Amino acid sequence: MPTQRLALVLGFTWAIVATALLVLRPTEELTTDDHVTIYAAVIRDLRGPGALLDPKVLEPVDERMAAGTGWPRYHGQALLDSLVATKVVAGICEPVQVSGRDSCRGDLPGPVLALSSVRHSDLRTVSVSILLYTVSTTRDRMYLPFAVEHEYELERQGTAWAVVSKRRTMIT
Repeated sequence: MPTQRLALVLGFTWAIVATALLVLRPTEELTTDDHVTIYAAVIRDLRGPGALLDPKVLEPVDERMAAGTGWPRYHGQALLDSLVATKVVAGICEPVQVSGRDSCRGDLPGPVLALSSVRHSDLRTVSVSILLYTVSTTRDRMYLPFAVEHEYELERQGTAWAVVSKRRTMIT
């Protein structure tokens, strides 16, 4: 009888450990192509082509609002080049100050898009935040600051990524 109990306890323990390993296994790494496809889907849904892309990674809003958050992180050059080459964005914002306001080098009017890192929910689902904001250019006579942020959830459908939900998280 004690041997049967021990076998039952060991079998039950093994089932719990195996389930935990399946649930907690690391997610599959996304390729640069996956990131381009994910970001392109979000950009097309929010804005379409014509916007500039901020090369900095958009940090979570609570971290952005905290003072002294540290050095900014940047998206990889291969990703930025791919988004420009596929004409998902008009170009990359090279930050400068114009009349004491944040702007982008050149005369492209913007708006500017900032993208968060891709966050895994599971093997098939990811989430991304995108911030659309206006910048002043050297040719602007009047400037109205505006910003809106959305959080997207995307799901892998074959080799593509599709938007399954979108919610606005901030507007100023």
